[in-house]
Amino acid sequence: MPKVLIAFLVMLAFAGGWIADDAVSRHLAAEAAGNRRLLDPGGARTPLWAQTTPCRAPTVEERAQDRTALEVLRNFRGRPVGLLGWGAVEHFAQPWRRARSDLLDRHAPRPCLEAELQQAVAEAAVRGGVFDSPWLFEPPIALAQQIGPTHPQIVQSIARTAFAADPIPSDGLRTDLRPYARLVLAEFGPAARPFGRQAFAQISALDSMGTGAAQVAVAAGHPGALERVRQLMTDLLAQTPPDKPIPLLGRNRLYELAFALGMAGPAAEPYAGPLVQLLDRKVQSLAPPFGIIELPPTRMCAVATQIGGASAAAAARRPFCRGEQQPLEQ
Repeated sequence: MPKVLIAFLVMLAFAGGWIADDAVSRHLAAEAAGNRRLLDPGGARTPLWAQTTPCRAPTVEERAQDRTALEVLRNFRGRPVGLLGWGAVEHFAQPWRRARSDLLDRHAPRPCLEAELQQAVAEAAVRGGVFDSPWLFEPPIALAQQIGPTHPQIVQSIARTAFAADPIPSDGLRTDLRPYARLVLAEFGPAARPFGRQAFAQISALDSMGTGAAQVAVAAGHPGALERVRQLMTDLLAQTPPDKPIPLLGRNRLYELAFALGMAGPAAEPYAGPLVQLLDRKVQSLAPPFGIIELPPTRMCAVATQIGGASAAAAARRPFCRGEQQPLEQ
């Protein structure tokens, strides 16, 4: 092999290694600095009430499989040491796992978890030890989101996870699960009241922990929470000129704060001015493999509808909120 070619290959390998090492170094440096805003994969999780595709009635086959999964959960412990039970937890935690039609259409409605089944699943999960751990991984958190505050142990377990002192990693990117637990706790509504003061003290727009605290504080009915959310949203909107798209991280924090407003329903109407302003803006969205594109804030339409009043009227005037097919922000 010519010496020139050998030298070129050595340089190429060195450059590739340097680039990879640099990426890893930047990732580790961000973690070492505690700056998790730079590691924000999957930001702005959506509460169930704000999802754009409503669930549907389950089919006969789906009902039969739900009852089979319930029997498994009743007879096998639903923790990692009981793999069959853990599989039943995952079955009920993710609606797409329960679907037996339109599996390839990610926008197709997924089967609802019927009310009488929710209580039965909750009782089986509690007896099976699903919520016994000091803190929870993603499947039990997602299960709690689906079945709601149907048992005090579920509420306490989600709250322990939401306010754990240290990050709870979910995957190779070490995504912290505590903000997800805070969202679920907020979705519990009145059951979140005992944690309102603790959550209010942690509200910020710096990361999803701070915005998750806002969601819990609003859901708990803390008297200062809605005004605090309004001010944070106003400040975030002011950081980007009106003719520029709102960057991804800022968009995620704005969306999470908007979801906090939605937790209050019509009571948030006097504080929803920033949400109406957000409807007039463009936001950045991931669009693999093309990079980042600009889109309207379609995911905010459901929040405006949840609040009602002038907010819902403002959303109804936007074409992207009127049921026309729109790509959703990623």
